Amino acid sequence: ETHITHLTKAIDAFLMTIKNNQPPKVFVGHSKFIIIGAHKLVYIGDTVHRNLSNSELKTQVMQNSNSLCDSLKTLVVSTKIAAADFPSVVAV
Repeated sequence: ETHITHLTKAIDAFLMTIKNNQPPKVFVGHSKFIIIGAHKLVYIGDTVHRNLSNSELKTQVMQNSNSLCDSLKTLVVSTKIAAADFPSVVAV
């Protein structure tokens, strides 16, 4: 629960920087906190997945971890594009 709370706060702070049209130096920094927080959850999910014996639950945990990992990849690419195209609102 603590990891989710930290991730939620990082996302809120990131969205606030976007809303306030902050420069890349600011929003890239906030995106890093999201990446770190989400990466911890992916790691936890992977660890749980490897230690479960229930195959249905194991599959569900793996799918959710993979989905979060894919979202992280999208965030990284989108943040790089937004930083390169700043101040274009479309990029953000």
